[in-house]
Amino acid sequence: MHGASTSRAVAIFSVLAAACAREAPLVSRSPGAPRSVVVRNVRVFDAPRATLAEGLRDVLVRDGRIDAVGPPGLPARDILEIDGRGGTLLPGLVDVHTHTGSSSYPPWRVVFPDVAENLAAFLYAGVTTVLDLGNLTPEVFRERSRVATGAHLGPRLYAAGPVFTAPGGHPAEVLRAWLPWYLRWYVLPRATREVAAPEDARRAIEALLPERPDVLKLAIDAGTGKVPCLARETIAAITAAGHAAGVRSIAHIGSSTEAIDAVR
Repeated sequence: MHGASTSRAVAIFSVLAAACAREAPLVSRSPGAPRSVVVRNVRVFDAPRATLAEGLRDVLVRDGRIDAVGPPGLPARDILEIDGRGGTLLPGLVDVHTHTGSSSYPPWRVVFPDVAENLAAFLYAGVTTVLDLGNLTPEVFRERSRVATGAHLGPRLYAAGPVFTAPGGHPAEVLRAWLPWYLRWYVLPRATREVAAPEDARRAIEALLPERPDVLKLAIDAGTGKVPCLARETIAAITAAGHAAGVRSIAHIGSSTEAIDAVR
């Protein structure tokens, strides 16, 4: 009996330990983390000249902005110091085509994405600004606000919201083909705006503008020729409505012919 009780206790402890165990986060921010820091003894990447500056430098960041770059020993009183030990200091990287609400798995493997983990992975890799070119709406705009206010930790997030496409066009045809029925009804109307005519497009943009999209995303891709594609008149209506509101358009294209349609 004693042996059985001991075995049960060990088993219960193991289950509890497994339930409580969590992987360490990729990135973290302690409460009250300073916005000012001096990074000493680093090689500085000179982006305008696409080269490394000669010798080691100190870089002073004050209130989140680069305040000074100078030789080692740069004065910085009462500011957190980090010794770069001769490493190379790069500016934050920018990813101009992301889908922060997606996963890295192929579309036929249904996995619920972890947006917080995706955003943390960007920061871990040195990416400090991202442009999301197609995501669930309005949730992506809510996440943009949470990151901007510091409620969530992530790179600076710009977002298009839904993808404008023809009825049955890309990516709607992929989502319909691969998503299970219990997700299809929810995802499609939030990830896409399927517009059949210029007036449909103008109404959809008018409804989207209160969310303040940073850009409009158009899908102009007929694939092998069997996928419906936005007509030129509808493309023109989308871009004109966006320009009238001060919002630029970005097009996904699949061929040189579609690229020409996009810029006409």
